[in-house]
Order: sequence, then structure tokens, then C-alpha cells
Amino acid sequence: MGVVVAAVVAGVLLPGTADAIVGGVPASEPYPFTGSVQMSWAGDDHRHNCGASLITPRHALSAAHCFTNFDTDAQRARFGMQADAPDLEDPGLFHIQFGNADRLRGTEVRGVSTISKPPQWNQGQGTKKGESGDVVLLTLDRPITTIPPVAIKQVTPRTSVRHLGWGRHSTDEIGQGPAPRYLHEVDTPGSVRKSADCTAAEIGVDEVCFRHGGTRDQPTGGCYGDSGSPTIQRADGRWYLVGITSRGAGEACATDAVNADPTYYLGWILREVFTMPADAGVAGRDLVDVKA
Repeated sequence: MGVVVAAVVAGVLLPGTADAIVGGVPASEPYPFTGSVQMSWAGDDHRHNCGASLITPRHALSAAHCFTNFDTDAQRARFGMQADAPDLEDPGLFHIQFGNADRLRGTEVRGVSTISKPPQWNQGQGTKKGESGDVVLLTLDRPITTIPPVAIKQVTPRTSVRHLGWGRHSTDEIGQGPAPRYLHEVDTPGSVRKSADCTAAEIGVDEVCFRHGGTRDQPTGGCYGDSGSPTIQRADGRWYLVGITSRGAGEACATDAVNADPTYYLGWILREVFTMPADAGVAGRDLVDVKA
């Protein structure tokens, strides 16, 4: 490919990927459904891995590449993965903090009991079949009843969206200590059918291209550190989940961004949710609010 596409696990993966927040501001309101996926590794019990979105009391969505052990040196190189990374497919490695913009003070902390990836996930080998599959469903070890899940909605094109994340705020911070502690946000112009950058990134039919914001000299948007984080859009007075951060469309920070489209995977999500234990505590109408 002409564009290096790399994944983002802060501290586990090295430079080369998508959406953290550049040119953003501290979270302006509570987004309690937004979670920081963390693990114990290299002496840090709260090593930030990726972002996640609570979609039922027992389930969260994130990016599949954050939970994949790549088999070849070429795949690891493409995603900037360290050779000594832990077993990212072991659910026991992870916990998620929800309910607070401070990722070290989550009001609800849950372990991960299962990691489910769709059959379309192709280990980051591109979109030869038209689909990337960079979505993962995480089952929590027990339900959360104090935080309303975020509903899934089809994005309204060319209408402002908001990216959330605990990722790096500039390339100067890469490799400099832990991921930022406080949640940031940035608004960007919204989705487009495609852009030159997204086309170069081999955007799949199951993905959405979001334009970066700001100016040519000072763009705003994605950087290093927050794959799996939510892209949200406001409708009917509330926020909806319209994208799951997958990767940047260019090698620099704050380029156009490729997101997984959660509405593309509604059928798979519902099948996975309803094969889970009865105490999952969700009805289909509580999960989905799809609008054209």
C-alpha cells in the first residue's frame, strides 16, 4: 500500500496510527459510556490499550486489531507492534474503566470475560474482499446498571461528528510516558463517501471516512493512541455511536480517519449478544436506533 496503516495500543504498539485527539479540548460534558481499556503490563496496572463504547449493560464495542496477536513479522511491522507485546487475545489481561473522564477514576470498572471478533476480520491484511472487520465485541464480567449505554445510529453524512479519546495530543508526546489521563474531544466536519487519503488506506464497505478538522496548517483529529474509541453524532438531543476508530488515513496525525461502521455489524452484534448469558440484561430495542 502507499499509506502505512498502523494500529494503536498506547505503549504496546509504536507510532503509525489512528485517532487520538490533536487540536482538541478536555471533555466538555460527561460521556460515561466511553471506556478506557486497560491492562497490567510492564509495571503499569492501568496501561491504556484502546477506547471502547458501552452498548448494553454487559457489552462494549472496540477495534479488533487492539485484541489481535499478529502471526507474521510483516503484520507486526505494519501495525508497529513490539515483539514482546503481551497476549492481546487473553480476556483476562484487560479491565475497562467507565464513567469518568479521568481514566484512573472510573466509577464502574469491569473485567473482560470474552473477546468476540466478526468473521470479516482479516488480520489487517487490507480490504481485498471489501470488508475490514475491525470491530470487536467485549463481554464484561458483570453488568453495569448505573450508566446508560450509547445507542448505535447510521451516520448523517457531512454533518459534524465528535471524536473522543485518551490518545496523544501531539506527535511530540509519542513514547513519552503513559497515555494522557483525561478524556479529550474534537469536532470535525463529518463523514464523506471517500477521500483521497481514505481511498489510499483501502477503506472497506464496512467503514466510514471522516474528514479532519482545522486548517491545512493546523489540522485537528486523529493521532496516536486511541483505536476503538467512539465517534459520536448528536440527534434528537442525545449522542449516538456512529463510528469506531480504526486507523488514520495517512502517516501524519490529524489526517482523514477510517472508522468501522457499527450499523454494518448490527446483525452480528445482535447474534453475539443474544447467545450470551440471560443476565446480559439487554433488549434489541435498547441496543439499536438506526436512522437514515
